[in-house]
Amino acid sequence: MEIYCFNWTVCRIDYICNERTVLIMEKNKQTDANKKWQDKNKEHSNYLKDRSKARSFIKNKSTLEDLEELEQLIKERKNVL
Repeated sequence: MEIYCFNWTVCRIDYICNERTVLIMEKNKQTDANKKWQDKNKEHSNYLKDRSKARSFIKNKSTLEDLEELEQLIKERKNVL
């Protein structure tokens, strides 16, 4: 029997012992493939992670002062590129 547990990872119930269910984590093939790709493409993987963090910060946590500072930094960066 498969169930979802621990961050949507597929698990299976191994056995029930003393009224407690013991779950065995099964390796997910997609997770293994993702890790292999990240290891092979370290620089691009880090770029994608950093970009995601920046977007999340802007959308969820930034203040007006933060946004004004970021606008200035973006203008400066555009001039460099």
